[in-house]
Amino acid sequence: MVRKNPNGTFTVDITQGRNKRIQKRFKTRQEAQGYERNFITEVYQNKDWASVKKDNRTLLDLIEAWYAMHGQSLRDGEQRKALLKKVANDLGNPIASDFSAKDFAHYRAKKLKVHKPKTINNKQTYLSSVFNELRRLKEVNYPNPLAEVRTIRIPERELFYLDDEEIKKLFKELKQYKDTYLCALICLTCGTRWGEARSLQPEHIRNGKICLFNTKSGKNRYIPINPKLEAQLDLPLAANKNTFASCYERSGIKKAQGQSTHILRHTFASHFIMNGGDVLSLQKVLGHSTLTMTMRYAHLSPDHLNDVIKYAPVVDL
Repeated sequence: MVRKNPNGTFTVDITQGRNKRIQKRFKTRQEAQGYERNFITEVYQNKDWASVKKDNRTLLDLIEAWYAMHGQSLRDGEQRKALLKKVANDLGNPIASDFSAKDFAHYRAKKLKVHKPKTINNKQTYLSSVFNELRRLKEVNYPNPLAEVRTIRIPERELFYLDDEEIKKLFKELKQYKDTYLCALICLTCGTRWGEARSLQPEHIRNGKICLFNTKSGKNRYIPINPKLEAQLDLPLAANKNTFASCYERSGIKKAQGQSTHILRHTFASHFIMNGGDVLSLQKVLGHSTLTMTMRYAHLSPDHLNDVIKYAPVVDL
């Protein structure tokens, strides 16, 4: 309790059990009450009987809570939930509050034998976001067990692109398959993803521009299209990825592992920079959420790092 003294000061008088009593004097009531609150809080937090009841929900329970409170609002929420549930089952669906960094490290070591590092990193990121989001929403009160777990470092992969001669070879093979050919042309000349080009509807092309909505990055994009190409389109296109793969193989072009139709997008970006386009414009066309992703193409610029020669020390060669 706090009591006022005859001299105008205030005393905090706290009794702990039978044999311990704490009395402390302050100049103001506000200071005394603040001390009393802090003292009681510290005592409460250090008492076993005052500890919060353990959260016995499993990892699957937390995933369901995350989906209900946040995940369902995400564009890929359903897909992410399905992946997270598989991870939880692979982990044995432990009590979430008991789950540790060590548990995940063992799981990761096992899965690296059958999955690529990028796939494992994605799973780690998604699972970590569950704990982070539920902590932000005050749904759980314990730390994120994956907060200190570093993702696997992946060496930057070489980005293949087609040169002018390879483009001619590929499109010579594609030309007999009209829709696949036109879809590939959109990707090559506008930098779209294959799925974006294939999903285009007549209303998505207005005033000489392709209008893309509900994109991977969540940002709408408006990309100019060559009028001659626009005139040939009868949307939607019945383009076929397998047909593209077959034509690519027949063209005899060097394989680009893991890229498939995406090599058209890389080719657009590479030629855009090599022909003098700027990185910021390219970022907007490609719809990259960060400039870091687009900077992968910067080295192809005709002027890239030319200052190395200009400003290097002068020596006789």
